[in-house]
Amino acid sequence: MDTLIKANNMKFPFNIYIGLQLAMPPGVNCYRVKHGDTLFSISKSFKVPLKVIIEANNIRPPYYIKQDDVIKIPPGVDYYIVQPGDTLWNIAQRYNTQVDVIRDANQISSPFLFTGEKLKIPYFLPLGSGKIVFTSLDNEKYSIRSFDFQVKEEKVLVSQFVNAGSIPYVSPDEKKLAFIGENNKVYIYNEETTELISLGQSTEYSTMNWSADSIKLVYVTPGNISIYNIQTKKITTIDQPDSSYPQWFPDGKELLFQSPDSSGIKQLYRIREDGSNKKQIGNNIWNFYNNVELSPDGSFILYTTPSASVSIIYTLEINTGKIHQVPSGPQGKDYYPKWSTDSTRIIYSSTNYRPGSFYSQINIAELQGRNYQTYAVSNCFSTPVSWLHDERIIYLSGCNTCLEENQANEMWLVDLRKPVPVPVVSGIKIIQLQVLS
Repeated sequence: MDTLIKANNMKFPFNIYIGLQLAMPPGVNCYRVKHGDTLFSISKSFKVPLKVIIEANNIRPPYYIKQDDVIKIPPGVDYYIVQPGDTLWNIAQRYNTQVDVIRDANQISSPFLFTGEKLKIPYFLPLGSGKIVFTSLDNEKYSIRSFDFQVKEEKVLVSQFVNAGSIPYVSPDEKKLAFIGENNKVYIYNEETTELISLGQSTEYSTMNWSADSIKLVYVTPGNISIYNIQTKKITTIDQPDSSYPQWFPDGKELLFQSPDSSGIKQLYRIREDGSNKKQIGNNIWNFYNNVELSPDGSFILYTTPSASVSIIYTLEINTGKIHQVPSGPQGKDYYPKWSTDSTRIIYSSTNYRPGSFYSQINIAELQGRNYQTYAVSNCFSTPVSWLHDERIIYLSGCNTCLEENQANEMWLVDLRKPVPVPVVSGIKIIQLQVLS
């Protein structure tokens, strides 16, 4: 409901009336057939042409459907019927688009509109700077690609050694890209020279992190935390068996990581890059942490626990040890938390359920769990999410939930100042992503 309200710029008390035309933002697109349903009745209920539903579901004569079938409900034609007094400007304002976008979509040459005229209302991709780097699958081949908002251009960066688990880690100067590829090998791609080098073996599911000056890359190798220096081209190691989530503090001299204590319980630690001055942070008493991430200002740590089936997000204040729970979704399945660059908010994917399929809500909360709000909906069970300039957010959708597949083939953007989802990339399977400022 929140997304519907925002898509139509509705104000409290959100009154609607018979005949009012509403913009329908993208969301869950499946329907479970109930007793007595026919294709015709479903078509009338969703106001989608019968032919569109039949073609989307590849239904053949005699067009029979039965109770509990799950069918796709694709969007119909997005159009607006011009009302007396309407102008292109007020229609564009209402549906969060631009006059030129509506004019071009409808091939309008006259400045005048006519009452009763039907206008297509296309989704509009906001202009602005920024770049998205993501892992994709196209024609059964994995690659790492980028999308540049300034020029609206998508291109392939790396097509060798990439696999389904390859998460792109881009250096702060945006010149280098690290990933773990085939056979758990660490690779660094230099976008300026197009050189691709291998640093050897990592551990499965290891994460990586660049120092703020883009000179040092930290990752986990069997039995060690490893640090690669771009300038010296040397690797140094810190002996810390069974470590995970290594990352730099803002000063580039200390590391955060998770490792078992003497009793085997996973704890969070900080340590200098030469392996000295190791200190425990907090006191974990039972479960290990997932998705550990240090806030950009180095003051808080977020993590999820206890598992994948039940995943709750917490923040830990480093100086005081205080722990705060981030508001959880109704299923207790909260994934992919990411800090905003100013360290004040967290975005995450929260799984929910409606008859027929799971879907995910794109939520934002303040670092201590306050001011929780849903900004968008994805039809995937869960989705990676991220920030763009702290004013726009990116998430994935387009999963074939009718076939219970959680592989996205769409990337969406929401501007928090005018929160209507708009498509960015589509037509290929998208697996991992990183957003650059």
